[in-house]
Amino acid sequence: MQRIIIDTDAGVDDALAILYLLASPGVRIEAITTVFGNVDLSTATANIAEILTVAGASVPMIARGADGPLAGQRVDAAEVHGDDGLGGWTRRGRVSGPALDPLPAPVVITRLARHYPDQIDLLLIGPATNAAIARLLDPEGFALLRRIVIMGGAVFGPGNVTPAAEFNVFCDPWATRHVLDSGIPVVMVPLDATRKAVLTRKALEGALASRSDVRAAFLRTICGHVFRADRGALGEDGLFLHDPLAAALLVDTGLATATRNVGVAVETTPSEGWGRTTAVSSGAPATVVLESDLARFLPQLLDRVCQ
Repeated sequence: MQRIIIDTDAGVDDALAILYLLASPGVRIEAITTVFGNVDLSTATANIAEILTVAGASVPMIARGADGPLAGQRVDAAEVHGDDGLGGWTRRGRVSGPALDPLPAPVVITRLARHYPDQIDLLLIGPATNAAIARLLDPEGFALLRRIVIMGGAVFGPGNVTPAAEFNVFCDPWATRHVLDSGIPVVMVPLDATRKAVLTRKALEGALASRSDVRAAFLRTICGHVFRADRGALGEDGLFLHDPLAAALLVDTGLATATRNVGVAVETTPSEGWGRTTAVSSGAPATVVLESDLARFLPQLLDRVCQ
């Protein structure tokens, strides 16, 4: 059994990643922790209830985390994900959520790592702030994580929020630096890989066929919003599968077909380069994914997300 913690800012591609992991065999989600990013912390936390309700699933723990970065101003991506982070899904009204853990997300991360030493994989699909705080508060507990997979960075190409930076890292570059410097094995899934993983409207509709159930409605709503947002970059109705690809690489390492083990430097000086991630010869190495087996990943994603 693979034990994981999902740390998320609960936008559209986060929802797809969570649905994928809930349907992945041999995976136990020990906790979902929330962080600011695509939307504010309260909205991100409320969105977990929406996703779990659509999936008809539960997880042992849900915990709120950081509502802003270690340094700098908070930004969001509501223009991409919608004001509710789910493409307007909650205009129909929100569901009531499960009880939140009384402990904050960083404490939940380290306590689970201590309870299951060298067994917990941490998936970061939002800003890395919760993980950084966890390391600062309890470095010995944090060191008991088995592995960290980060969706973030643009190591050999341009960013998506500025020419230099990818959104998750841009939100809190200091936090990303803390995680990369932790000494725990890190797999970075940057834009270099995720920009090549695209879900088109045609593929989604082909998988849903004529379904009209709640899950189908949810997927059409959340994806439809981002199809429109990403159309300019793609030239068609589609969305980049940033977080789902990172989730898939967490549970199926064979999907990575090209990687590089390099040091990754993060620009934390306020400048036009804020949040830039660069391959360097020094520093703790990360496994940077550059290519993945999309012919296997895309059908697998649709099968698990649309089930």
